Amino acid sequence: MPEIPTNKLSVYLIKEEYPEHKDILKKIDTLQKKDVNGVGILYFGESHTSKPSWLEKFFGSSLGDDIEKLFNSSSKAVLLANVKVAANKERVFAIPFGYGWTFLNHGVWEERFGLKITLNTVDPNNLRRIDKKNISSVPKDTSEQLSREGVAADFGIDIEQDLIQSITGKTKEEGFGKTIMGKDSLSLSVKVDLSNIQEFLKKVYKKYESDEYKKDLDYKLINH
Repeated sequence: MPEIPTNKLSVYLIKEEYPEHKDILKKIDTLQKKDVNGVGILYFGESHTSKPSWLEKFFGSSLGDDIEKLFNSSSKAVLLANVKVAANKERVFAIPFGYGWTFLNHGVWEERFGLKITLNTVDPNNLRRIDKKNISSVPKDTSEQLSREGVAADFGIDIEQDLIQSITGKTKEEGFGKTIMGKDSLSLSVKVDLSNIQEFLKKVYKKYESDEYKKDLDYKLINH
Protein backbone atom coordinates (compact mmCIF):
# COMPACT_ATOMS: atom_id res chain seq x y z
CA MET A 1 0.00 0.00 0.00
CA PRO A 2 1.53 3.36 -1.03
CA GLU A 3 2.46 5.81 1.71
CA ILE A 4 0.03 8.66 2.21
CA PRO A 5 1.69 11.95 1.18
CA THR A 6 1.86 15.01 3.43
CA ASN A 7 -0.67 17.64 2.36
CA LYS A 8 -1.07 21.19 3.56
CA LEU A 9 -4.72 21.66 4.47
CA SER A 10 -7.01 24.40 5.69
CA VAL A 11 -10.23 23.16 7.23
CA TYR A 12 -13.44 25.03 8.06
CA LEU A 13 -16.41 23.67 10.00
CA ILE A 14 -19.70 24.86 8.55
CA LYS A 15 -22.38 26.02 10.99
CA GLU A 16 -25.21 23.57 11.56
CA GLU A 17 -27.79 25.98 10.17
CA TYR A 18 -26.21 25.62 6.71
CA PRO A 19 -26.56 21.92 5.81
CA GLU A 20 -27.27 22.63 2.13
CA HIS A 21 -24.34 23.24 -0.19
CA LYS A 22 -26.30 25.91 -2.07
CA ASP A 23 -26.35 28.00 1.11
CA ILE A 24 -22.63 27.56 1.73
CA LEU A 25 -21.23 28.57 -1.66
CA LYS A 26 -21.54 31.78 -3.64
CA LYS A 27 -23.18 31.43 -7.07
CA ILE A 28 -23.16 27.65 -6.83
CA ASP A 29 -24.93 27.37 -10.19
CA THR A 30 -21.86 28.82 -11.93
CA LEU A 31 -19.49 26.23 -10.48
CA GLN A 32 -18.56 22.84 -11.84
CA LYS A 33 -18.72 19.91 -9.45
CA LYS A 34 -17.56 16.34 -9.13
CA ASP A 35 -18.45 13.65 -6.61
CA VAL A 36 -15.17 12.48 -5.07
CA ASN A 37 -15.11 8.80 -4.09
CA GLY A 38 -18.05 9.19 -1.73
CA VAL A 39 -15.96 11.54 0.42
CA GLY A 40 -17.73 14.70 -0.65
CA ILE A 41 -18.26 17.02 -3.59
CA LEU A 42 -15.48 19.09 -5.14
CA TYR A 43 -16.67 22.42 -6.50
CA PHE A 44 -14.39 24.30 -8.85
CA GLY A 45 -14.29 27.15 -11.32
CA GLU A 46 -12.40 27.67 -14.52
CA SER A 47 -8.75 28.73 -14.30
CA HIS A 48 -7.78 31.64 -16.51
CA THR A 49 -4.19 32.27 -17.52
CA SER A 50 -3.22 35.90 -17.05
CA LYS A 51 -0.20 38.15 -17.43
CA PRO A 52 1.10 39.72 -14.19
CA SER A 53 0.62 43.51 -14.32
CA TRP A 54 4.27 44.15 -13.46
CA LEU A 55 5.57 42.37 -16.57
CA GLU A 56 4.61 45.00 -19.11
CA LYS A 57 4.86 47.97 -16.74
CA PHE A 58 8.47 47.24 -15.81
CA PHE A 59 9.95 45.17 -18.64
CA GLY A 60 7.90 46.37 -21.60
CA SER A 61 8.69 44.20 -24.66
CA SER A 62 12.30 43.48 -23.68
CA LEU A 63 11.57 39.84 -22.76
CA GLY A 64 10.19 38.94 -26.17
CA ASP A 65 8.44 35.57 -26.51
CA ASP A 66 9.85 34.35 -23.19
CA ILE A 67 7.30 36.53 -21.43
CA GLU A 68 4.66 33.79 -21.75
CA LYS A 69 6.68 31.57 -19.43
CA LEU A 70 5.85 34.01 -16.64
CA PHE A 71 2.08 33.91 -17.14
CA ASN A 72 0.18 32.42 -14.24
CA SER A 73 -3.27 31.10 -13.42
CA SER A 74 -5.18 30.98 -10.17
CA SER A 75 -6.97 27.71 -9.47
CA LYS A 76 -9.99 27.62 -7.21
CA ALA A 77 -11.66 24.58 -5.68
CA VAL A 78 -13.34 23.63 -2.43
CA LEU A 79 -14.24 20.18 -1.14
CA LEU A 80 -17.44 20.01 0.90
CA ALA A 81 -17.50 16.82 2.95
CA ASN A 82 -20.47 15.61 4.97
CA VAL A 83 -19.05 13.73 7.94
CA LYS A 84 -20.94 11.60 10.45
CA VAL A 85 -19.42 12.90 13.70
CA ALA A 86 -21.82 10.99 15.98
CA ALA A 87 -24.46 8.26 15.72
CA ASN A 88 -27.19 10.78 14.92
CA LYS A 89 -25.18 13.81 13.89
CA GLU A 90 -23.60 14.94 10.64
CA ARG A 91 -21.55 18.08 9.99
CA VAL A 92 -20.25 19.71 6.82
CA PHE A 93 -16.55 20.55 6.52
CA ALA A 94 -15.04 22.77 3.83
CA ILE A 95 -11.49 22.22 2.59
CA PRO A 96 -10.45 24.89 0.06
CA PHE A 97 -7.63 24.52 -2.46
CA GLY A 98 -5.92 27.46 -4.13
CA TYR A 99 -8.27 30.41 -3.88
CA GLY A 100 -11.24 28.13 -3.20
CA TRP A 101 -11.97 29.88 0.08
CA THR A 102 -13.41 32.74 -1.97
CA PHE A 103 -16.33 30.47 -2.93
CA LEU A 104 -17.55 30.38 0.68
CA ASN A 105 -20.30 32.75 1.75
CA HIS A 106 -19.10 34.89 4.62
CA GLY A 107 -20.46 33.84 8.00
CA VAL A 108 -21.22 30.20 7.16
CA TRP A 109 -18.27 28.78 9.13
CA GLU A 110 -17.81 28.36 12.88
CA GLU A 111 -15.75 31.22 14.27
CA ARG A 112 -12.63 30.20 16.21
CA PHE A 113 -13.04 26.56 15.19
CA GLY A 114 -9.36 26.21 14.34
CA LEU A 115 -8.27 28.17 17.39
CA LYS A 116 -9.99 25.79 19.81
CA ILE A 117 -8.53 22.72 18.11
CA THR A 118 -5.08 24.29 18.22
CA LEU A 119 -5.42 25.00 21.94
CA ASN A 120 -6.34 21.34 22.42
CA THR A 121 -3.42 19.96 20.41
CA VAL A 122 -0.57 22.46 20.73
CA ASP A 123 2.27 21.97 23.19
CA PRO A 124 1.78 24.90 25.63
CA ASN A 125 5.57 25.07 26.05
CA ASN A 126 6.19 25.33 22.31
CA LEU A 127 4.20 28.32 21.06
CA ARG A 128 5.66 30.33 18.18
CA ARG A 129 3.16 33.01 17.22
CA ILE A 130 0.03 34.66 18.57
CA ASP A 131 -2.23 37.13 16.75
CA LYS A 132 -4.40 39.21 19.05
CA LYS A 133 -6.83 42.13 19.03
CA ASN A 134 -6.67 44.70 21.78
CA ILE A 135 -10.27 45.62 22.65
CA SER A 136 -9.56 48.86 24.50
CA SER A 137 -11.06 52.19 23.44
CA VAL A 138 -8.67 52.20 20.46
CA PRO A 139 -8.78 48.61 19.06
CA LYS A 140 -5.47 47.36 17.65
CA ASP A 141 -4.47 44.14 15.89
CA THR A 142 -1.01 42.85 16.69
CA SER A 143 1.03 39.79 15.77
CA GLU A 144 3.87 38.55 17.94
CA GLN A 145 6.33 35.84 16.89
CA LEU A 146 9.07 34.44 19.07
CA SER A 147 12.54 33.60 17.75
CA ARG A 148 12.20 30.26 19.53
CA GLU A 149 9.41 28.27 21.13
CA GLY A 150 7.91 29.77 24.30
CA VAL A 151 4.88 29.82 26.59
CA ALA A 152 1.81 32.06 26.60
CA ALA A 153 3.35 34.37 29.23
CA ASP A 154 6.18 35.23 26.81
CA PHE A 155 3.71 37.07 24.57
CA GLY A 156 2.69 39.62 27.18
CA ILE A 157 -1.03 38.89 26.86
CA ASP A 158 -3.40 41.19 28.74
CA ILE A 159 -6.26 38.94 29.86
CA GLU A 160 -8.58 41.92 30.27
CA GLN A 161 -7.79 43.72 27.01
CA ASP A 162 -6.52 41.18 24.48
CA LEU A 163 -8.67 38.82 22.43
CA ILE A 164 -6.64 35.96 20.94
CA GLN A 165 -7.36 35.50 17.24
CA SER A 166 -4.88 32.80 16.24
CA ILE A 167 -2.13 30.64 17.71
CA THR A 168 0.74 28.80 16.01
CA GLY A 169 2.93 26.21 17.69
CA LYS A 170 4.24 22.66 17.76
CA THR A 171 1.70 19.91 18.18
CA LYS A 172 1.73 17.40 21.00
CA GLU A 173 -0.84 15.07 19.37
CA GLU A 174 -0.06 12.31 16.90
CA GLY A 175 -1.84 12.73 13.60
CA PHE A 176 -1.88 16.54 13.64
CA GLY A 177 1.47 17.14 11.96
CA LYS A 178 4.41 19.00 13.45
CA THR A 179 3.11 22.58 13.48
CA ILE A 180 -0.48 23.71 13.79
CA MET A 181 -2.15 27.07 13.33
CA GLY A 182 -5.71 27.86 14.24
CA LYS A 183 -8.11 30.77 13.94
CA ASP A 184 -11.51 30.36 12.24
CA SER A 185 -9.90 27.74 10.03
CA LEU A 186 -7.46 25.02 11.03
CA SER A 187 -4.18 24.99 9.08
CA LEU A 188 -1.66 22.15 9.23
CA SER A 189 0.42 19.74 7.14
CA VAL A 190 -0.59 16.12 7.68
CA LYS A 191 -0.40 12.71 6.05
CA VAL A 192 -3.99 12.90 4.84
CA ASP A 193 -5.54 12.37 1.42
CA LEU A 194 -8.88 11.05 0.11
CA SER A 195 -8.25 7.63 1.63
CA ASN A 196 -8.35 8.86 5.24
CA ILE A 197 -9.86 12.36 5.13
CA GLN A 198 -13.16 11.27 6.69
CA GLU A 199 -11.44 9.68 9.69
CA PHE A 200 -9.20 12.70 10.04
CA LEU A 201 -12.17 15.09 10.09
CA LYS A 202 -13.86 12.98 12.77
CA LYS A 203 -10.71 13.28 14.88
CA VAL A 204 -10.62 17.04 14.25
CA TYR A 205 -14.25 17.39 15.34
CA LYS A 206 -13.59 15.43 18.53
CA LYS A 207 -10.80 17.90 19.39
CA TYR A 208 -13.19 20.79 18.67
CA GLU A 209 -15.73 19.37 21.10
CA SER A 210 -13.12 18.85 23.83
CA ASP A 211 -12.27 21.28 26.63
CA GLU A 212 -9.00 19.62 27.55
CA TYR A 213 -7.06 22.81 26.77
CA LYS A 214 -8.35 24.25 30.05
CA LYS A 215 -5.92 21.99 31.90
CA ASP A 216 -2.82 23.60 30.38
CA LEU A 217 -3.68 27.04 29.02
CA ASP A 218 -5.53 29.89 30.65
CA TYR A 219 -8.87 29.41 28.89
CA LYS A 220 -9.72 33.06 29.54
CA LEU A 221 -7.63 33.64 26.42
CA ILE A 222 -10.56 32.62 24.24
CA ASN A 223 -13.53 32.89 26.57
CA HIS A 224 -13.80 36.59 27.35
